Amino acid sequence: MVEKVQPPERFYQLDSLRGLATIGIIILHLRHFGVMPLYALLKPLYIGGYHLVSLFFIISGFLLTHKYLKKNTGTVAHNIKDRLIRLYPLHFITLMAVLVGQYILFYRLEQPWFEYTFNNAKHFFLNLFLINQIGLQDGFSFNGPAWFLSCLLFANIIFFLLIAKKKHILALIIVSCLASIVLLMFLETFLSAAAFDRIFYLLLALIEFFAGALLYYAYHSVKQIKSWFASSKISVPIVLLSVVLTSMIMLRGYIAGLHWLTYLALIPLFSIMIIASISSPALRFLNWSRLVYLGKISFSAYILHFPIQLAIWLFCRWSGISIRFDSPIFIFFFFLATFLIASLSFKYIEQPITHLRKKKLQPLPQ
Repeated sequence: MVEKVQPPERFYQLDSLRGLATIGIIILHLRHFGVMPLYALLKPLYIGGYHLVSLFFIISGFLLTHKYLKKNTGTVAHNIKDRLIRLYPLHFITLMAVLVGQYILFYRLEQPWFEYTFNNAKHFFLNLFLINQIGLQDGFSFNGPAWFLSCLLFANIIFFLLIAKKKHILALIIVSCLASIVLLMFLETFLSAAAFDRIFYLLLALIEFFAGALLYYAYHSVKQIKSWFASSKISVPIVLLSVVLTSMIMLRGYIAGLHWLTYLALIPLFSIMIIASISSPALRFLNWSRLVYLGKISFSAYILHFPIQLAIWLFCRWSGISIRFDSPIFIFFFFLATFLIASLSFKYIEQPITHLRKKKLQPLPQ
């Protein structure tokens, strides 16, 4: 039986999931300081924590399908402008901050680049135009985590093109997802390893984003999905198994010859977590207001944590002060500073931008 489920205005549980995933990625990036504290406990994150970005893409596909198919308004250009206003200001601010910081570190203090080394004019302009991860790059550069925004914007543009006709949208999304998988397999066979690496994350982002869109269609249309996960006897064991399997995959990290298959294997596992989080009463803790707020500021935390790391590294090199980066005191204050700054960014940058978007980008007539 297929019956449409009326979705809520906002999935607060998914805010919480994004917040938790952001913490995992920041823990992974403690490696930028050359340390991996609590390694025995956090080993899956240090080895394969980068897989959590896949969860971001799937959630983004789910939520943007919810948002844009529901309001069903706006031209392609209108929708792209909406996304650029959402994503670009913080990207530009952090890009310029990293540009200044890396310049001082490399040219003034004559120290090696901090973590990301392709900080030249070519990669500055790739970052400036948010095309820093579409195959033109030589590697990660400047504010390295911003590669996610480049892939996300590309996926958003294709999504807006698909929904522009307002006909056969589901079929188009299925075809796009399958085409991305086939293209990934084809290019891995016929491109050199270096050339394939340049395009790998973009194609993977498309697959994961469209998988998230299809997941929304399934949630919205098949009533049984929600009823299955509403039962704690079903949802709890499935979620626990998904978490265990995800941890096992993350522990394996890079598997030669099977790298992209490990990503694809995570899509159903992350999908289970997403549906369970919004359907299962056993996971109602994800509605906790502070956890939801953590998710709301997660974009700022994600995009700002590397510039904050760079500022700390630059201060140490400039002052000659030595810091134990693996000490619990440093880690505590690093996370505290990151999320305090993210909270300020959310309040004084993201929220005003949201108000601007609502004011400037009114729904267009059909």
